[in-house]
Amino acid sequence: MLRIKSILADSNRAVFFKGAVGSFIIKFVGAGLLFSSQVVLARLCGAEQYGHYAYALSWLTILSILAILGFDTSLLRFIPEYLVKSDWRRLRGVIRSSFLFSTIAAISISIVGVLVVLALREKMPAAWIAPLCLMLAALPFYSVTVIRQAALRACKHVVLAELPESVLRPIIIVLAALLFVRMRGALDAASAWLSQLLAIIIASLFGALLFISKMPSQARAAPTQYDNKLWFITSTPMLLMSSMNIVLSQASMIILGFYRSSAEIAVFSAATRIVILATFILMAINSIAAPMISELYYADKREELQSILVFSAKGIAVFTLFTSLLIALFGKSILAFFGRDFGDGYIILLILLAGQTIKSLMGPASFLLNLTGYQNLTAKVMGIAVAVCIVLNLLLIPPLGALGAALASGLTMALWNVTLVVMDILVVRLDPSILCLVRRMKPLPAAQKESGRV
Repeated sequence: MLRIKSILADSNRAVFFKGAVGSFIIKFVGAGLLFSSQVVLARLCGAEQYGHYAYALSWLTILSILAILGFDTSLLRFIPEYLVKSDWRRLRGVIRSSFLFSTIAAISISIVGVLVVLALREKMPAAWIAPLCLMLAALPFYSVTVIRQAALRACKHVVLAELPESVLRPIIIVLAALLFVRMRGALDAASAWLSQLLAIIIASLFGALLFISKMPSQARAAPTQYDNKLWFITSTPMLLMSSMNIVLSQASMIILGFYRSSAEIAVFSAATRIVILATFILMAINSIAAPMISELYYADKREELQSILVFSAKGIAVFTLFTSLLIALFGKSILAFFGRDFGDGYIILLILLAGQTIKSLMGPASFLLNLTGYQNLTAKVMGIAVAVCIVLNLLLIPPLGALGAALASGLTMALWNVTLVVMDILVVRLDPSILCLVRRMKPLPAAQKESGRV
């Protein structure tokens, strides 16, 4: 109790602590619900149909990055700045532009995507066509959701940002899937995607109402001022980095789909979803850390920023190591929840877990570079990582299948996050990783901070 009081006595730590705890709770509940929903779908569909469903879901993640145009990250840069400056006109403008351009991009991608699927329908498995088309129908709603989440996080409403997708969407997916089983007697990949589409639409509409209610009244009343050139210049490298990041996370799944069966994709997907349980403390902390990094860095409060990073590293280390240990010990039993065909994925699970654990222990490494003006350096590191990831997947998947995909994914994930932390220490002179708990960082004084800009 005394420890919590001492934390709350510092205003920045208090904001960080409350935001991180709130985000952690909602992500903890959401992770449980999401995991349960995927277990239900896997058991109702079976390994092969669940593999078709998971493959389309990977494409949704990839295409949404292109549709978002980098605004999900740039909003975390501009909204805190405009709030601090009470620049309500530009605040209204950047929010409206991000929603408008992302929606146009998502609809365009959906139309082109459907045409491509129909044109290639003779060359792809018939079971992929309906899930892919339904995925493309969901893309505009999903993309708007990501923009709305970023805007709410930038305003430090981290719980409300996650609530519809973390709690409401998994519940609707399960209820809709059970309804399909009751009506049709079985659940295939297309029915699972209909359940997903319905859940995405309902959660998106509910989230829009939350966003409208929390938008500052001054911004709602202010005339709109657009600075699209600046916003696009900033968002473009963010889009590039988001695209590379999604390649890093999804390349193994996509390449695996070209070489191996849907059942093997399903096992790899199940292992990936279990591993996420060890990383959502990092996601929770990133939700509140991102706007605070931007705010404190540009206010030239570097010592306070490093203090926040040390504080976050403690929470990440305790939770990640504890959760990773539990997953390693009970991984076989957790995989068994998905069905009898998933039991052989334990080694795959352990490899992915090792890579994701290292990633979590490195803290908000990419955010620290991106939101302090060193996004070009991040892009260079990620470009190399993407090339390594693709090469490793192409070399390892043909002979080893899902095991090779896990080796490529886990190794790349660990190496590129460690490299980003090295860049944080050498260039930004701030340390977001677990290493800051055993060494003293001395941030550069304000007068010198521009010297390492790339």
